[in-house]
Amino acid sequence: MKQLTKFIVLFLIIIPILSGCWNSRELDDLSISNAIGVDKINGEYMFTTQIINPSELSKNVAGKRTVITTIDETGETIFQAWRKLTTESKSKLYFSHVRVLVIGEETAREGISEILDVLLRDHDFRSDFLLVVAKDHTANDVLSVLTTLNVIPGDKMFEALTSSSEHYGTTSEIPLDKFITDLMSKGKNPITTGVLITGKVEEGRYTSKYEDIKPEVTLKYGTLGAFKEDKLIGWMNEEQSRGYNFAVGNIKSTLLNTPCVNNEGVMGIEVIRTKAKMSAQKKMVKSKGKFM
Repeated sequence: MKQLTKFIVLFLIIIPILSGCWNSRELDDLSISNAIGVDKINGEYMFTTQIINPSELSKNVAGKRTVITTIDETGETIFQAWRKLTTESKSKLYFSHVRVLVIGEETAREGISEILDVLLRDHDFRSDFLLVVAKDHTANDVLSVLTTLNVIPGDKMFEALTSSSEHYGTTSEIPLDKFITDLMSKGKNPITTGVLITGKVEEGRYTSKYEDIKPEVTLKYGTLGAFKEDKLIGWMNEEQSRGYNFAVGNIKSTLLNTPCVNNEGVMGIEVIRTKAKMSAQKKMVKSKGKFM
């Protein structure tokens, strides 16, 4: 009886471990998306994604093929556009590793609530990837540019935004779920960071352009973009972006310049620790108008 009890206990312990492999798939059989972008052009949605090539990523030396491939499709709805991507990819896209969502500036100015609603509701997506807006460009343009410091552009954009937010203070990491929370909060409007393309987009699509020690085309982050409800209404400059981050407590470290005594040069001050507290007051002002 004791042996039977031990066997049953051992069986119950092993079953959960073994069941985790019943639907396993080979890495090379997956179309893993690392970054996605959405534009609205002529009334239709364009869905762009970067797919990682695991076989190229695993090589110790650079091959002739790029580590990522960018594909895009258009459709009357976002859902139709991204499902049409399966006509180009080798399998259904796997979105659980998406790190960045890029939205074109013109699309952001028209309103992005419908885009966010679809992505938030779909079971294929997580809600912790970062949201950025392509300043003066489309999302498709941004996701068509190769990067050097990290061969996977989606990872590079994620890491660069994290680094600039922690050390410079003019950008801010805004995950999808936080953006939506700010959008739905009464009396509050969301912000996000703008991503820039330096150089010509067409030249950023070829690996030969990155054999130079100083690439002609790069991706970099600019300043914060302000939204009114779900529509982008404008861009802050560096001073305004840093001031906003100070006010809401987003500053981890930054650099401030101040004139020296008698205006003899400029002194740089490194801020290594900040604390912010916001409070609101409601004041009743007596109206001077007349009602007829």
